[in-house]
Amino acid sequence: MTNNNKKNSSGLSAVDLASLRALQPGTLVDLQISTPTSPKRVKTQYVGMDYPRCMVFQFPNMNKYGVLKDVLYPENTVIVRYVLEGDSGQVIAFKAKINHIQSQPSNLFFTTVPKALQSLGLRSEKRTSPGIAAEITVGEDGEAVKSVIVDVSQSGCRVLLDQTHFDDTSAEDLAVETEVTLCIDLSDKTIILKGVIKNLKKDAGHLYMGIQFDSSNSDVDVLLERHIITV
Repeated sequence: MTNNNKKNSSGLSAVDLASLRALQPGTLVDLQISTPTSPKRVKTQYVGMDYPRCMVFQFPNMNKYGVLKDVLYPENTVIVRYVLEGDSGQVIAFKAKINHIQSQPSNLFFTTVPKALQSLGLRSEKRTSPGIAAEITVGEDGEAVKSVIVDVSQSGCRVLLDQTHFDDTSAEDLAVETEVTLCIDLSDKTIILKGVIKNLKKDAGHLYMGIQFDSSNSDVDVLLERHIITV
């Protein structure tokens, strides 16, 4: 019998390697860049992979994000997140190191191939999380559903959900300024955060929800300290 958890020479298990190879060229990915102060989050496009040597990404749009040469440079660390379609609707995350930047004939940067991936199935049981697993309740009488906090700051967060949870929800009940409650179960405590929806975006069967917290909360600091793969 084949052992799907057996690691190859790159350190990746067969399952992780399959998830990495399922990332299609042209896919929009979330890029978290290590900086001396706090991580910077931008969007960019995956170009391809020369396994096991490197992965290639477009340099993020400087018209949108400003000059990034001070943070995107060889030897710096990045975290890449993307949604892998399938029965579980997994969010995949991995850490890599930048090893080359080029400007001609196109602005690209190259990273190492990751040694491990982290994943969370939105439609299945909790796995090792590339974001922060949470239950979200929309409105006063809403049902708590599974979600993933994919970005968080002191003032708010961005949550990823399976859109089917809200197929029968009216536009009025799922709208900007609707109150929401997030419940995050940590190993030593449960955090409850309240806020309001500030924006909504549907993408490939998933719903991205931007949430503004009611006020500054010390529990957010705990959340930030434990935010996914740290850099």
